Amino acid sequence: MERLESLQVRKLTFAQAARIYKEHLKKDFPPAEVKPLLVIRQAWNKGNYHAYGFYEKVDTQEEVLCAYAFFLADNTNRVLLLDYFAVCGPLRGSGYGSLALALLQKECAGWNGVIIEVEDDELHSSGCSWTAVHRRPWRKAYSRISTSPRSMCILTRLVN
Repeated sequence: MERLESLQVRKLTFAQAARIYKEHLKKDFPPAEVKPLLVIRQAWNKGNYHAYGFYEKVDTQEEVLCAYAFFLADNTNRVLLLDYFAVCGPLRGSGYGSLALALLQKECAGWNGVIIEVEDDELHSSGCSWTAVHRRPWRKAYSRISTSPRSMCILTRLVN
């Protein structure tokens, strides 16, 4: 419980999101899955894109980015679609993803729903090793938090 209390979620400005995009997101996702920052900016400027950072204080003066989440927003239906979610490099596999998702569930409680889509790597025809290594932990973490069907819905997209 101590780690959950020390991890804090913060809604990001576009400048903060752009920095995370450049420093983390482009490294954390395969190039084919990373949309241009200009596309994100256009959706952001229309109010259809949101980003959150998950930070942990390392001392009274400094905090470190542990994870981030980027969303497409359907403001009419009040639904978010998780576009990108990642735990930062060396923290992967240590529970930060599950903690961040739990905080995100609370942070997004005012929305009618959050849709999380994870491709089924067993049906992915590319044979990409990135897929096998990265998507399985995501599916496991997402399934642990899917206790509230109204607030978070997990879709598995079948890819040929």
